[in-house]
Amino acid sequence: MTPVLFTGAGPGDPELLTLKARRAIEQAEAVFHDELVPEAIWSLSPHSQPYQNPAQLIAAAQSGLRVVRLQVGDPTIYGRLVEQMEALDQAGVPYEIIPGVTAATAAAAAAKVSLTHKTLGRTVALVSAHDPAIPVPEADTVVYYMGRPTQAGPAIAVENASRPQQQIYRESLTHAQAPSIIIAGAVANLKSLPLYGQRIVVTRAESSRMNVRLRALGADVIEFPVIEIVPPADPAPLDRAAASLGEYDWLIFTSVNGVTALFDRVDDLRGLRARICTIGPATKAAVEKLKLKVDVVPRDYVGEGLVAALPADLAGQRILIPRATVARDVVPDALRQRGALVDVVDAYRTIVPRQTATLPATYDWVTFTSSSTVKNFLALAGPPTGRIASIGPITTATLRQHGLEPEIEALEYSTDGIVTAIERAVRTAH
Repeated sequence: MTPVLFTGAGPGDPELLTLKARRAIEQAEAVFHDELVPEAIWSLSPHSQPYQNPAQLIAAAQSGLRVVRLQVGDPTIYGRLVEQMEALDQAGVPYEIIPGVTAATAAAAAAKVSLTHKTLGRTVALVSAHDPAIPVPEADTVVYYMGRPTQAGPAIAVENASRPQQQIYRESLTHAQAPSIIIAGAVANLKSLPLYGQRIVVTRAESSRMNVRLRALGADVIEFPVIEIVPPADPAPLDRAAASLGEYDWLIFTSVNGVTALFDRVDDLRGLRARICTIGPATKAAVEKLKLKVDVVPRDYVGEGLVAALPADLAGQRILIPRATVARDVVPDALRQRGALVDVVDAYRTIVPRQTATLPATYDWVTFTSSSTVKNFLALAGPPTGRIASIGPITTATLRQHGLEPEIEALEYSTDGIVTAIERAVRTAH
């Protein structure tokens, strides 16, 4: 028995039919085609008729005919292929699959966009007959075979992709009629993204949040970590502090690394009675992931701001500050002056990485998020060639000590703040 050939007819343009598909149609003795397959394709065989159900395929194959099941686009994408294959399997009828050009790629080609992008289109989701109750997959690019985008953002609708009546809608998508494909995501309009084309060097050791935000705004992110987080030279003080955590009235965290280093050593948090202060929103979020309440977050995300946010009278209060080995003493000194009993323990060290990425010769921006990133960058790469973005006044002061003047300084001393500052500067320049 000759296998039934599930054959992709492509999006509609006969020129997009594969050579193998055309040969199969012309040699077939029975062709069963989808309603959306244009006559210019199914008429290549004088034995064509509309497809109704798998019984047609089974009967024709069992009678000894060479059978083609001609499907619009690609049979493996929203072609109800599984149901047909299962019916043929039960009847003992063999089959093969000849792929075709699917509507998603045809629509992208028609609109002159790419479904993928090296930073903004790393993942693609194909969505059919979208039910609002079913969440759309998290992907950089979402292609809707049926339905409409549920979120605002760049999108293109392509009606009758590759056919003579093709229409492309870049603004009012509601005008597109079936059959149409909607491509949603940054790739639909890259040039509308505020940081598109900007090459930005990120120097943080752990900067996934910052990188994600920059890429979402269109930037080409160059990861060049200049600090490496390693355990303290002597972990004993940190271990002792973790073991006696219930004795403290306050825990003060000045970085996400301090949160991780301390709580990785704590198995049971039920004895914790301390109030918690974090220097910024990222550190606050790290604490809250542990289901702990953060009591104080200063308005200004620097040591001086943290001190100002704490009570004026701390007499007899026990305070633990797990932090980097090398750090300013502004906070512990000020708290001791208020009568607090402050334990400062080394939670981690920042060192120059043994190995780092290659820095390109040209880039638009380099971001500095601490004094350590400034010093280590200069040690590894020398003076920066791009515009300088500083996270705050302490980092800016270090830059100036080395003869460097930042182009911008974040108003909010956080990675989100530095991204916002770069975006503002680029928009202003344009």
